[in-house]
Amino acid sequence: MPLLYVKFVDRSGLERIGFHGKNFFSSGLLGVCSFLGIILVWYLFFVYYLPPLESVSVAPYVLFTDVFWYPFYEEAVYRGFALAYLVPGEMSVSSLRRLVGNLAQALLFVSIHHKYVTSGTPLFLVPVLLLGLANGFIFLKTRNIFGCFLRHSLANTLALLIPTLT
Repeated sequence: MPLLYVKFVDRSGLERIGFHGKNFFSSGLLGVCSFLGIILVWYLFFVYYLPPLESVSVAPYVLFTDVFWYPFYEEAVYRGFALAYLVPGEMSVSSLRRLVGNLAQALLFVSIHHKYVTSGTPLFLVPVLLLGLANGFIFLKTRNIFGCFLRHSLANTLALLIPTLT
C-alpha cells in the first residue's frame, strides 16, 4: 500500500502525499465547488445514457466501500501517491510536467474502472476521467488530499442516489 511505502520505505512522511492540515479548508472548498459544478452533467448522463435503473436498497457494506473506502484508497493511490511523485510540489502551475502528470494519473484511475466497458456502458469512463482530472487539479493546487476525497465521496454518493431520483 502506498501509505506504508511513503511512511516506512521513502520515510518522507504522509505530508508528501497530501495528508496534512495545510490548505485543508481550501482543498475541501474546491472539492465541494467542483462537485456542485458537475452534478447536472452527471445527472443528465445517468438519465439519458444509462438504461433505466431500478431503485435498490443499499447495503451498509456497499455504502461503506463506495462512499468511504474506495474514495479514500483511490485518492491516496492516484492523487496522493502517483501524482505527488510524478509532479514535485515546486513546479509552476502551467508546466507541461504538471499537465502530463495529471493526465497520466487520471488515465491510470480510469483503467481500474474497466467494469463499465464490460458492462456495456463504456462512455461512463468519460465522467470518471473528468473526476480524475478535476481531483488531480485540486491536489496540485492545494497539495492536500481532503478535497479530492470529499469530491470522490460525493460523486459516489450521487451515483448511489440517482436510481432513487430518476
